[in-house]
Amino acid sequence: MTPFSKTRTADWAAAAAGVELAEGGPRVVRYYRRWGRLRLAQDERRDPAEAVAGGMRETECALRRIHVPLSSRRKAVRVWRSLLDIELPGGMGGKAAIPLAIEPSKNGWDVLVAVADREAVSTRLEAYRQQGFDLHVLDHESAALWTQALMEFPPEKPDEPRVVLYATDDRLTVAVGVGAALRASAGARAFEGKAIRRLLRSVGIGGNAEIRWIGGGSRVEPEGEWLALIARLAGGIGRHDRFFDPAAVLARAYACRALQNGALRCNFRVDEWVHPESVRQRVRRHVRIGLLTLGVGLVALAGFMADVRWIEACDREVQRAIQAAVHTIGDHLGLPIETAPGYERAQVEAVIQEAEPRYRPFVRMTGPSLVSALGRLLASARRDAMEVHRLEGEDDRLRVSGWAASRETVERWMNEVSHGDGGRVIRKEITPNGSGWTFEVETVVR
Repeated sequence: MTPFSKTRTADWAAAAAGVELAEGGPRVVRYYRRWGRLRLAQDERRDPAEAVAGGMRETECALRRIHVPLSSRRKAVRVWRSLLDIELPGGMGGKAAIPLAIEPSKNGWDVLVAVADREAVSTRLEAYRQQGFDLHVLDHESAALWTQALMEFPPEKPDEPRVVLYATDDRLTVAVGVGAALRASAGARAFEGKAIRRLLRSVGIGGNAEIRWIGGGSRVEPEGEWLALIARLAGGIGRHDRFFDPAAVLARAYACRALQNGALRCNFRVDEWVHPESVRQRVRRHVRIGLLTLGVGLVALAGFMADVRWIEACDREVQRAIQAAVHTIGDHLGLPIETAPGYERAQVEAVIQEAEPRYRPFVRMTGPSLVSALGRLLASARRDAMEVHRLEGEDDRLRVSGWAASRETVERWMNEVSHGDGGRVIRKEITPNGSGWTFEVETVVR
């Protein structure tokens, strides 16, 4: 599965706070980025320059897989939104859609899209504001859980079936997939094993598969509750792992995704919800890049001006070499060639074109024979039981028309013509005619 974008969700920030609105109050995890590596911040005080990242719960948004029946990936990227508009009840009106990944499938491409009602996005942002958090990034819960599981528990096999659980006192979120590919997700107040098995079957994971279960959330912090949950949902089948500090895994995932490039990146704060600070930071970054580019350009210009005399001397040497080459060509052709600087190539080409008729007989004597090329074409056609109805020859060109029992025979014959020493096909017409195919081919003898 290929991500639509691997860019971190807060690409302008060097520090981020991941925030999960939990039932007992907000959970906050802070990371900062140094030399391309993430480090956990020990200071709980907020950095004014940090990005604040939260997420939409699974019950407030959804993942949709859109099948695009086109062979071209570029066209699939352009039309998936139109197909989603058809599939969604009520269309795309009043909804936000963020493409997460695209992968080839049977007869086309599958696009994984995160979808949320615009009203739900506004409500979630307001819920964070009431807790004192002005989000720069509004992520997708299941996508964040999935990528955090990939980071903490990498798949041992490319086709490893995986189920990631996030359980609290008031809800349960489930994300399922194979290897690194997220296939589907669901959220509810509670799940039974049958519901999860139906979700697995919907993405092609059978009941006998050796599934890896990965758990997080406050409900799995006590060892006993985690084991009881796995026994109820998995029935003791498969292996199971638990996130480090499972209650804070979502906040940790939001902060990591804000600062680290990777798969399935999502931010619902787009269009009318884009945060003004994100816009300002990106403008500042572009200005800094522009100033740096300008500085490098000025240094390069200064170096160029310092060496201008050396460049002019080199230019004179090159011009003398070109003039010497022109006079050598004129001597070989027996024609004087007078050129002005900068027009040497055009003048030489004109003289060569003028002299070409005088040398054409010698070229024909030493070059490929039109008669021998015609013999090879006819021999190939006779071998494949092709009928030749008309032959025309002129200078270095042959035009052949006729009939063959199949299109494959004609294509094979033309391929031999193109790759052999007889000629090069410059025009072809193949049309069905009764029980066979008529053809007309024009070749140039090389």
